[in-house]
Amino acid sequence: MAKDKKVIPEEDDSLDGGHGRKKNQRLKPYLVLQILMQHTDEDHVMSADQIAAELDGMGIYAERRSIYTDIDEINKALYMLDQGCTMKEAKEDLDDPELAEEAKTIVYKDLGRKEKGYYVKQHKYDLLDLRLLAECAYSSRFLTESQSNHLIDDVICEYASEHQKEKIKHDAFLTDRVKTANKAVLRNLEAINDAMRRGSGVNHHEPEKIKIVYIKRVMKKEGIRPTEKTLTLSPYKLMINDGNYYLFAYNGKRLGAWRVDRIKEVTLTGEPRDCDEEFAALDLSNYAQCNFGMMINTKKQRVKLICEGSLLDTMIDRFGTKGVYFEWVDEEHFVCEPIVEINHQFYGWVCGFGESIKLGTPEIAERYANYLKRVTALY
Repeated sequence: MAKDKKVIPEEDDSLDGGHGRKKNQRLKPYLVLQILMQHTDEDHVMSADQIAAELDGMGIYAERRSIYTDIDEINKALYMLDQGCTMKEAKEDLDDPELAEEAKTIVYKDLGRKEKGYYVKQHKYDLLDLRLLAECAYSSRFLTESQSNHLIDDVICEYASEHQKEKIKHDAFLTDRVKTANKAVLRNLEAINDAMRRGSGVNHHEPEKIKIVYIKRVMKKEGIRPTEKTLTLSPYKLMINDGNYYLFAYNGKRLGAWRVDRIKEVTLTGEPRDCDEEFAALDLSNYAQCNFGMMINTKKQRVKLICEGSLLDTMIDRFGTKGVYFEWVDEEHFVCEPIVEINHQFYGWVCGFGESIKLGTPEIAERYANYLKRVTALY
């Protein structure tokens, strides 16, 4: 594990102030921990000799016995900080055979094939946790590609060994999603949260209106161009839908949702937020399930869907089970009765299932049939 080119301390500089202590020894325990965090995990260990060789490459002399001492001290210090106990109590717990292996951060392991040594055991997360975080960062549409890469490389992978990093980055990179080009998303999210915050005492704050510059695309003779519109909103909640962040807010006329990655800038106005009573009475979870188009505010009503049996999981994933009626009508079909927004997005969603779904509410079925006639008349 040692570097090819080693930095060997000069003979005259090897002692600290003439007291017989090697230079930079106070840094040694910290560097031992960093070396182990970088190079080891449950499947990769380092012996005391390998750790000493790494330190030697940094110009720090270390005997094998001193590495053992450093590891013991590191384990005591980390346990003390984690448990909020004294160093004496930490030593007592780590000396207890029943507690020691679970309490230690740096543990010894024999991998066989003459591979024996130490590795850093993670107490609060494992490789699957890190891979999940990486996958979320890569697949989030509201992050730019550079922001995703920064979170993976400089934040999440800091908690992984060099061997684990390869697995995390390889697996996460397989995700293929359209990413935003708006680098201000995270800054805008912070501003929106500040506007919605409630505080008391010294930090007193009531939710306030925000002014946003919202970007929409229009098609002109010269091509597709973005247009900007300034809006004043009373922000209520941030929602994530299909990998995108939406701001749910009141614009003075209606409640609606705006894509955060299409917001160019956010300014806090200091004016009290409107529509708090309407917000409080709203079932936001139901709104999100029912509103297929997100930006279209149409009438909600209960609809009867007659579905093939294979779609049961799909319907539950879409609508949940709370307040939604389910019943088998025969061995191959079931009825699902959710409350939805009846609009073109809903019709398009139903159409995507072809003959696997039939609308069982007569007036909605008639409107759906007329919608299909208008569509087919185009061809």
